[in-house]
Amino acid sequence: MSERSRLAGAPVVVSARRNVDAARWFFRRALSALKATPSEVVTDAAAVYPAVLDELIPSAGTTLSSTPKSDRG
Repeated sequence: MSERSRLAGAPVVVSARRNVDAARWFFRRALSALKATPSEVVTDAAAVYPAVLDELIPSAGTTLSSTPKSDRG
């Protein structure tokens, strides 16, 4: 399954501000769309994400990436 088709229909939120409540809302919504609990979550380098992810899915590892990966090869 390609990355693009695997992510089709996943919730996407773009915001200039990132806060704990917004991150919690986003990840709860995204997690509710999945059929399994992720073992790893890769995000951009927003400082709020690790704490929220530890709260919602403590068993998952969190990887912060400062460079977005492209699926264009």
